[in-house]
Amino acid sequence: MNVYGRRMWVLAAVLGLAGTACGQAVATVDEAEKTALPGDVVHPAEHPELTLLGPAQVRRFYALDGVKNGGEGQTIALIIEKHDPVLDHDLEVFSRRFGLPSCRAQTGCLRQILGPSVGPRPTMEEEETGSFLEISMDVEWSHAIAPLAKLMVVEAPHGSWEELLDAVEVAVAKGATVVSLSLAEPQRPDHKDMYLKGNAHFLSDAASYVASGGDHAHGARWPASSPDVVGVGGTTIRTDE
Repeated sequence: MNVYGRRMWVLAAVLGLAGTACGQAVATVDEAEKTALPGDVVHPAEHPELTLLGPAQVRRFYALDGVKNGGEGQTIALIIEKHDPVLDHDLEVFSRRFGLPSCRAQTGCLRQILGPSVGPRPTMEEEETGSFLEISMDVEWSHAIAPLAKLMVVEAPHGSWEELLDAVEVAVAKGATVVSLSLAEPQRPDHKDMYLKGNAHFLSDAASYVASGGDHAHGARWPASSPDVVGVGGTTIRTDE
């Protein structure tokens, strides 16, 4: 089953977060602007007419500056498709660009865990590298909103609902206190049985669950519609008021 409607704002550790990919796989850490302040806005080189907001602006807009202890003591698990081999590097570029604490695999702050697979795992040649930006977006902005929380990325090799839901169980078993699912499908009557069965994966009191409401402003999306999941919708920030 294709999983889509994933590019949504997920406010990890509280309700969700906003996304833009600033750490590109082609960049090096030395290319990061080390003098940039956390409150700096970003003007993309390819589209200088655009203004992207930095972590400080997003936290202020959503009144998240008061997140207790910056998320310290929490572990945010992000359930994703595929494997991003440059995630650790890209997160470091992002952190340096915005003056955030470093969160690296070598320190145990970032973990990438391969979840259960329903078939042979894809080779690197078969991976869809286009999904790396989505993965980086989710991970980087989880770190931006809760910079002292640990990050756990649980990978579903083929991105099927079976694998993704099994990955939720893996995340909780390995200590996740927040589970973020930046994925959704329009709620369909013929999938009712699947939803009812899938809801059982969100019953553990050990973690809170958040999921995106989809890429569109109408219609219910699952698993955001699950009674045990916090559904997070998209918003538009106006900076001229």
